[in-house]
Amino acid sequence: MDADRPETSKDEEIVETSASVDVNTETGPAEETQAPADTIYQPEKQRRSWFGSMMNFLFSSETAVGRGMRRTLRWTAFVLVLFAAGALTMFFWRVRPTEQILAQTAAQLVAVQNEIDGARSQVAESQSEMSAMQERVQAAENAAQAAAQRLLLTTLRNDIASARVALIADKDVAAAILNISAADQDLKELTPAIEKINATLAGELQQHLKRIQTGLNTRPVNQAGLANELFAFDVKLIGLQELMFPE
Repeated sequence: MDADRPETSKDEEIVETSASVDVNTETGPAEETQAPADTIYQPEKQRRSWFGSMMNFLFSSETAVGRGMRRTLRWTAFVLVLFAAGALTMFFWRVRPTEQILAQTAAQLVAVQNEIDGARSQVAESQSEMSAMQERVQAAENAAQAAAQRLLLTTLRNDIASARVALIADKDVAAAILNISAADQDLKELTPAIEKINATLAGELQQHLKRIQTGLNTRPVNQAGLANELFAFDVKLIGLQELMFPE
């Protein structure tokens, strides 16, 4: 069989041997170049929650719904930005000047209110002064009225005293009648003031004075009796004076 093999030179055998050695050197044994399959670790994918799945379905670019929602969100954000810009423009263009005008108007109103308050204070002070002046005037009027009433009561007592002297000392009935007529006029003027104090006393004085006038006009005149009546009448006037002008 060696005779049937073609003859090769030693050089060709050396080359072939060298090539096989090089191939074995580069590739290495089969067991070293191929790692066993059971040593490769592939991590298991984490499953999404229902919320994550829904959000992925709605907003992911991998689904048609997500692409539509993304487009809708972009337009919505654009519209919101335009709306905010318009609101800011409206605020600085119309609202802000209006607020300034309102602030100025409020300041003017405060100033006017302060003026009104000042005027009211002046009016209140004037009213207080007027009230005090009215009280002083009323007090002066009361004092003047009291003085007039005292003078009238004094005149009435003098007329009664003069009539009594005319009857007792002068025996002059005519003079007594004149004095009683003057006393009757004084009593009529003084009656309103007497009625404010004691209406019953005012009526008694008028009736008593009428009895004295009737006695002077009756003949014969009882001068002593009328003198006593005049004295009793003057006693009543003294009591009236104490009521009207208590000391």
